[in-house]
Amino acid sequence: MESLQRNVGIDLDELWVPKETQSKFFKALREAPEIGMVAYVGSLGSGKTWAICRVIIWLSLSYPGIKTLLGRYHGTDLRDTTEAEFFKLITQLEEYIKSKMGDQSHTYHGIGVWKAADRDFEWNNGSLTHFRPLKEVEEKYKSLEIACFGIDEASEVEVEGVMMLQARRRQMGFPHVGLIVSNPTDYDHWMYRWFVETPRSGYVYFQTNTLENLDNLPPNYIE
Repeated sequence: MESLQRNVGIDLDELWVPKETQSKFFKALREAPEIGMVAYVGSLGSGKTWAICRVIIWLSLSYPGIKTLLGRYHGTDLRDTTEAEFFKLITQLEEYIKSKMGDQSHTYHGIGVWKAADRDFEWNNGSLTHFRPLKEVEEKYKSLEIACFGIDEASEVEVEGVMMLQARRRQMGFPHVGLIVSNPTDYDHWMYRWFVETPRSGYVYFQTNTLENLDNLPPNYIE
Protein backbone atom coordinates (compact mmCIF):
# COMPACT_ATOMS: atom_id res chain seq x y z
CA MET A 1 0.00 0.00 0.00
CA GLU A 2 2.83 2.40 0.78
CA SER A 3 4.32 1.87 -2.67
CA LEU A 4 0.88 2.18 -4.23
CA GLN A 5 0.32 5.54 -2.54
CA ARG A 6 3.72 6.74 -3.68
CA ASN A 7 3.42 5.46 -7.25
CA VAL A 8 -0.12 6.63 -8.07
CA GLY A 9 0.04 9.82 -6.01
CA ILE A 10 -2.98 9.43 -3.71
CA ASP A 11 -4.09 12.88 -2.57
CA LEU A 12 -7.28 12.76 -0.51
CA ASP A 13 -7.66 16.53 -0.73
CA GLU A 14 -7.70 16.22 -4.52
CA LEU A 15 -10.30 13.47 -4.40
CA TRP A 16 -12.46 15.01 -1.66
CA VAL A 17 -12.10 18.77 -1.35
CA PRO A 18 -12.92 19.67 2.28
CA LYS A 19 -14.90 22.68 3.43
CA GLU A 20 -13.17 25.36 5.50
CA THR A 21 -14.15 23.98 8.92
CA GLN A 22 -13.48 20.42 7.78
CA SER A 23 -9.97 21.48 6.75
CA LYS A 24 -9.37 22.90 10.22
CA PHE A 25 -10.72 19.70 11.78
CA PHE A 26 -8.38 17.55 9.66
CA LYS A 27 -5.40 19.79 10.42
CA ALA A 28 -6.11 19.59 14.16
CA LEU A 29 -6.17 15.80 13.96
CA ARG A 30 -2.82 15.72 12.13
CA GLU A 31 -1.34 17.94 14.84
CA ALA A 32 -3.18 16.45 17.83
CA PRO A 33 -1.09 15.77 20.94
CA GLU A 34 -0.74 12.26 22.28
CA ILE A 35 -4.04 11.08 23.83
CA GLY A 36 -5.76 14.19 22.46
CA MET A 37 -9.40 14.54 21.40
CA VAL A 38 -10.85 16.52 18.49
CA ALA A 39 -14.57 17.25 18.12
CA TYR A 40 -16.51 18.33 15.03
CA VAL A 41 -20.04 19.49 15.87
CA GLY A 42 -22.79 20.58 13.52
CA SER A 43 -26.45 20.33 12.66
CA LEU A 44 -28.12 17.89 10.26
CA GLY A 45 -26.60 17.74 6.80
CA SER A 46 -23.32 19.42 7.76
CA GLY A 47 -21.09 16.57 6.55
CA LYS A 48 -20.10 15.10 9.92
CA THR A 49 -20.27 11.41 9.00
CA TRP A 50 -18.37 12.09 5.78
CA ALA A 51 -15.67 13.87 7.78
CA ILE A 52 -15.16 11.12 10.34
CA CYS A 53 -15.01 8.40 7.68
CA ARG A 54 -12.49 10.43 5.72
CA VAL A 55 -10.26 10.72 8.81
CA ILE A 56 -10.36 6.97 9.43
CA ILE A 57 -9.38 6.40 5.78
CA TRP A 58 -6.53 8.92 6.08
CA LEU A 59 -5.22 7.29 9.27
CA SER A 60 -5.39 3.82 7.74
CA LEU A 61 -3.49 4.89 4.62
CA SER A 62 -0.93 7.05 6.41
CA TYR A 63 0.00 4.59 9.17
CA PRO A 64 0.21 1.02 7.80
CA GLY A 65 -0.76 -1.46 10.48
CA ILE A 66 -2.81 0.97 12.57
CA LYS A 67 -5.90 -0.34 14.34
CA THR A 68 -8.84 2.03 14.54
CA LEU A 69 -12.41 1.78 15.76
CA LEU A 70 -15.35 3.57 14.19
CA GLY A 71 -18.55 3.37 16.18
CA ARG A 72 -22.02 4.67 16.84
CA TYR A 73 -24.34 3.95 19.74
CA HIS A 74 -26.89 1.74 17.94
CA GLY A 75 -25.73 -1.04 15.62
CA THR A 76 -28.50 -0.34 13.09
CA ASP A 77 -27.51 3.34 12.84
CA LEU A 78 -23.88 2.32 12.48
CA ARG A 79 -24.76 0.00 9.61
CA ASP A 80 -27.24 2.27 7.85
CA THR A 81 -25.31 5.56 8.11
CA THR A 82 -21.65 5.33 9.13
CA GLU A 83 -20.79 2.09 7.34
CA ALA A 84 -22.77 3.13 4.26
CA GLU A 85 -20.84 6.42 4.04
CA PHE A 86 -17.50 4.68 4.66
CA PHE A 87 -18.01 2.20 1.83
CA LYS A 88 -19.24 4.92 -0.51
CA LEU A 89 -15.92 6.69 0.09
CA ILE A 90 -13.97 3.44 -0.34
CA THR A 91 -15.62 2.94 -3.74
CA GLN A 92 -14.73 6.50 -4.75
CA LEU A 93 -11.16 6.01 -3.53
CA GLU A 94 -10.71 2.79 -5.49
CA GLU A 95 -12.04 4.43 -8.66
CA TYR A 96 -9.65 7.33 -8.07
CA ILE A 97 -6.69 4.97 -7.68
CA LYS A 98 -7.63 3.11 -10.87
CA SER A 99 -7.83 6.39 -12.76
CA LYS A 100 -4.32 7.23 -11.56
CA MET A 101 -2.99 3.86 -12.71
CA GLY A 102 -4.08 4.36 -16.30
CA ASP A 103 -3.26 1.34 -18.49
CA GLN A 104 -2.31 -0.66 -15.38
CA SER A 105 -5.74 -0.26 -13.73
CA HIS A 106 -6.70 -3.82 -14.67
CA THR A 107 -4.07 -5.08 -12.19
CA TYR A 108 -5.73 -3.31 -9.26
CA HIS A 109 -7.98 -5.45 -7.04
CA GLY A 110 -9.06 -3.08 -4.31
CA ILE A 111 -7.76 -1.35 -1.22
CA GLY A 112 -8.91 -3.88 1.35
CA VAL A 113 -11.37 -6.61 2.31
CA TRP A 114 -14.60 -6.39 4.31
CA LYS A 115 -14.93 -9.16 6.92
CA ALA A 116 -18.68 -9.09 7.44
CA ALA A 117 -18.77 -11.69 10.21
CA ASP A 118 -16.35 -9.66 12.34
CA ARG A 119 -17.51 -6.21 11.14
CA ASP A 120 -13.89 -5.38 10.29
CA PHE A 121 -12.30 -3.79 7.24
CA GLU A 122 -8.83 -5.22 6.61
CA TRP A 123 -6.66 -2.85 4.61
CA ASN A 124 -4.08 -4.27 2.21
CA ASN A 125 -1.32 -2.42 4.08
CA GLY A 126 -2.05 -4.24 7.36
CA SER A 127 -4.29 -1.58 8.90
CA LEU A 128 -7.54 -2.69 10.49
CA THR A 129 -10.77 -0.77 11.07
CA HIS A 130 -13.28 -2.17 13.56
CA PHE A 131 -16.93 -1.14 13.17
CA ARG A 132 -18.62 -1.47 16.55
CA PRO A 133 -21.91 -0.44 18.18
CA LEU A 134 -21.17 1.59 21.32
CA LYS A 135 -24.15 0.66 23.44
CA GLU A 136 -22.68 -0.72 26.70
CA VAL A 137 -19.19 -0.27 25.23
CA GLU A 138 -17.73 0.02 28.73
CA GLU A 139 -18.62 -3.67 29.28
CA LYS A 140 -18.06 -5.13 25.81
CA TYR A 141 -14.58 -4.02 24.72
CA LYS A 142 -12.40 -4.18 27.82
CA SER A 143 -9.68 -6.21 26.05
CA LEU A 144 -9.66 -4.18 22.83
CA GLU A 145 -6.36 -2.69 21.67
CA ILE A 146 -6.50 0.19 19.20
CA ALA A 147 -4.54 3.32 18.37
CA CYS A 148 -7.42 5.68 17.53
CA PHE A 149 -11.18 5.74 17.74
CA GLY A 150 -13.95 7.69 16.05
CA ILE A 151 -17.47 8.19 17.38
CA ASP A 152 -20.25 9.14 15.00
CA GLU A 153 -23.07 11.07 16.72
CA ALA A 154 -21.25 11.22 20.04
CA SER A 155 -24.20 12.93 21.71
CA GLU A 156 -25.82 9.48 22.00
CA VAL A 157 -22.89 7.84 23.80
CA GLU A 158 -22.54 7.75 27.60
CA VAL A 159 -19.45 9.26 29.16
CA GLU A 160 -18.41 5.88 30.63
CA GLY A 161 -18.24 4.41 27.12
CA VAL A 162 -16.07 7.26 25.87
CA MET A 163 -13.70 6.86 28.81
CA MET A 164 -13.41 3.14 28.05
CA LEU A 165 -12.45 3.88 24.44
CA GLN A 166 -9.90 6.41 25.64
CA ALA A 167 -8.28 3.69 27.73
CA ARG A 168 -8.15 1.28 24.76
CA ARG A 169 -5.74 3.55 22.84
CA ARG A 170 -2.64 1.52 23.56
CA GLN A 171 -1.36 0.12 20.24
CA MET A 172 2.32 0.98 20.32
CA GLY A 173 4.09 2.89 17.57
CA PHE A 174 1.09 4.90 16.34
CA PRO A 175 -0.64 8.20 17.14
CA HIS A 176 -3.30 7.97 19.84
CA VAL A 177 -6.18 10.33 19.23
CA GLY A 178 -9.95 10.30 19.64
CA LEU A 179 -12.19 11.97 17.12
CA ILE A 180 -15.88 12.64 17.58
CA VAL A 181 -18.61 14.16 15.45
CA SER A 182 -22.00 15.09 16.77
CA ASN A 183 -25.07 17.26 16.74
CA PRO A 184 -24.91 20.07 19.32
CA THR A 185 -25.60 18.95 22.89
CA ASP A 186 -27.18 20.37 26.04
CA TYR A 187 -25.07 22.20 28.61
CA ASP A 188 -25.03 19.21 30.98
CA HIS A 189 -23.63 16.77 28.39
CA TRP A 190 -20.06 15.50 28.79
CA MET A 191 -19.14 16.93 25.38
CA TYR A 192 -20.07 20.46 26.40
CA ARG A 193 -18.25 20.12 29.71
CA TRP A 194 -15.08 18.64 28.17
CA PHE A 195 -14.76 20.88 25.12
CA VAL A 196 -16.61 24.13 25.83
CA GLU A 197 -17.31 24.84 29.49
CA THR A 198 -13.91 23.85 30.85
CA PRO A 199 -11.76 22.77 27.88
CA ARG A 200 -9.27 20.04 28.72
CA SER A 201 -5.67 20.24 27.60
CA GLY A 202 -5.28 18.69 24.15
CA TYR A 203 -9.01 18.83 23.42
CA VAL A 204 -10.00 20.82 20.31
CA TYR A 205 -13.54 21.77 19.29
CA PHE A 206 -14.93 22.87 15.92
CA GLN A 207 -18.49 23.87 15.12
CA THR A 208 -19.99 23.96 11.63
CA ASN A 209 -23.46 24.35 10.14
CA THR A 210 -25.60 22.98 7.33
CA LEU A 211 -25.05 26.04 5.11
CA GLU A 212 -21.32 25.28 4.83
CA ASN A 213 -22.18 21.95 3.20
CA LEU A 214 -24.97 23.30 1.00
CA ASP A 215 -23.46 22.29 -2.35
CA ASN A 216 -23.50 18.63 -1.25
CA LEU A 217 -27.21 18.67 -0.35
CA PRO A 218 -30.37 18.29 -2.46
CA PRO A 219 -32.14 21.42 -3.71
CA ASN A 220 -34.45 22.98 -1.12
CA TYR A 221 -32.90 20.90 1.70
CA ILE A 222 -32.58 23.93 3.98
CA GLU A 223 -36.18 24.97 3.36
